[in-house]
Amino acid sequence: DIFVVICTSLQVYPVAGLILYIPIICDAYYIDPNAEHTYLPAQFQRISQTATLGCIQLKNILLNKYAS
Repeated sequence: DIFVVICTSLQVYPVAGLILYIPIICDAYYIDPNAEHTYLPAQFQRISQTATLGCIQLKNILLNKYAS
């Protein structure tokens, strides 16, 4: 349901290849300080932060999205 990539340049496999195989209906997030400068499939939401700050931001995004 949710795919998260944290602080990798996406230049090394297997992670670099995994981003091409996740289902289009999957929510995908990429956390990296250089996220805005990285090619990603359109379904990815970029979070341009360090791992620590990005995970906090992602937690808030997910809580708002999936709160009952």
